[in-house]
Amino acid sequence: MALLELKDVSASYGAIQALFNLSLSVNSGEIVCLIGANGAGKTTAVRTITGTLPITSGEIRFNGEQSSGQRSSAIVRAGIACVPEGRRVFPEMTILENLEIGGFITRKDREKSQAIVDYVLDTFPVLKERRNQAAGTLSGGEQAMLVLGRAMMSQPKLMVLDEPSMGLAPVIVEKAFDVIKNINEQGTAILLVEQNANMALAISTRGYVLEGGEVKLEGSAEELKSSEMVRKLYLGGS
Repeated sequence: MALLELKDVSASYGAIQALFNLSLSVNSGEIVCLIGANGAGKTTAVRTITGTLPITSGEIRFNGEQSSGQRSSAIVRAGIACVPEGRRVFPEMTILENLEIGGFITRKDREKSQAIVDYVLDTFPVLKERRNQAAGTLSGGEQAMLVLGRAMMSQPKLMVLDEPSMGLAPVIVEKAFDVIKNINEQGTAILLVEQNANMALAISTRGYVLEGGEVKLEGSAEELKSSEMVRKLYLGGS
């Protein structure tokens, strides 16, 4: 049984349909990527999974239970954490306060919450050094680490990452993807939504190519890397 499964999911913004019968799955322990150009429908897909955009048809199931139609808070409690596009931190709050917000919905045990904070800070030493610093003073790369850490606070079964490489220097992208691999190795499944197909396919088990709100291609990472369409459109091949 898939951990996350979308079956024939369609979604619209008013009269404009953005997703057309989207089907995809993520199994426990996998990194699955969803690649496509700007406007392909990737962020719309994320919004349907996290409950911030209602679907118009189809079904979304998580861990065997229907999640479509659920509130976002219930979806977080069920075990899905999202790192949204654009590194949205709370700039006036400290790093520590930003992290604590990440565990607010799912954690009532203060002792356990502190243990998770300590684990996250050990994962990101630069954040540990500056834990009392305002998040808005961090660099783009440091903010990227903070939002990953905040998502870890709920100890999710699945982490959905929307364009984690956007706006980051290549060396910072490499560090961020190393962290993503580490999170996966600790047992969290990953749905990686990315324009940077090279990086996404390098760490993924499987992938889907989204174009115009529809899946145009799916397969193992190796199969997608060898696809003429993927090489031409997303990997800089001829």
